[in-house]
Amino acid sequence: MAALSIALIGTGAAATDYVRVIGESPRAKLDVVIDDDLEAASVLADRAGCVMATDLDAIEGCQVAIVTAAPDTHFETVTRLLEAGMPTLVQAPLAADIREATALVELSKQRDVPLSCAFLERFNAALKAARGMLDEPPVHLVALRHAPHDPRATTSVVHDLMVHDIDLAIQLGGGPLVDSVRAATFIPPGLNTVELADAVITFSSGLIGTFSASRISHRARRELIIATTNKLIEVDLLRYHVQVTRHLSAHHLLESGTPTYRENIVVDSPFVYQSGEPVALQLEQLLDLAEGRIDAAAIRNGLLPPHTHAAKVEAA
Repeated sequence: MAALSIALIGTGAAATDYVRVIGESPRAKLDVVIDDDLEAASVLADRAGCVMATDLDAIEGCQVAIVTAAPDTHFETVTRLLEAGMPTLVQAPLAADIREATALVELSKQRDVPLSCAFLERFNAALKAARGMLDEPPVHLVALRHAPHDPRATTSVVHDLMVHDIDLAIQLGGGPLVDSVRAATFIPPGLNTVELADAVITFSSGLIGTFSASRISHRARRELIIATTNKLIEVDLLRYHVQVTRHLSAHHLLESGTPTYRENIVVDSPFVYQSGEPVALQLEQLLDLAEGRIDAAAIRNGLLPPHTHAAKVEAA
């Protein structure tokens, strides 16, 4: 089968990775890079050996689109792509607000055109290993996603970072419905977007999720703690490491007249098998969608819940 021709719209942070994995895939070829910034588009187009453009008219002849532009441009851009019948992958968040995200999902359904959002952690090898260790539903999830300040960010840290961990909570058993949302946010002096947010979401399934997202940290951290009634699973999504702890017993003792506490635990670090990097696996899913190999409706149905819950955090 011939390689699918791809249009890359936007030169955001993820664009470089997509240029690289498209170049490594026998199933795809990058035909055009589109961005208002000619210099940025030229750099990526030269790297890929394709043409550059500043207008969406350049998508003509392409079969698939990837959008890595600023979120406030997503609605107009993705609307045009879906109306042109192009299967589209959008860098998260899907749109600048939940109203626009809902409209895009509805348009995708009406036009029967595949639409997906780059929730890359779904393809994280450490997350897959952790899911394999679950033998009962989690009762508590703690997610921490911190990064240094990003001057290019134009949307709230809730929609930029926390939405990924909310999606993971849904995937791990939280489900699409919530009973309550509590949150606190912080806008640093001199800035006009929320850069720090903490939230507690009680899912209708019974899972309690605690989320912390920051773009004012001094180092990058992407971590999950997943608790069930019989084990604790700690996941480092950045370093692809998983540790499972089981508490067996605890004892209060007296040694030489001094109170001492001892606990008996079992710690396991399962092997994390790397089946491919998340960006490449996300691209493969997009190509499968375009070729009708997987259920586009199932992918579409998973788009709105994390965005809806993120909007509730903002409202709270």
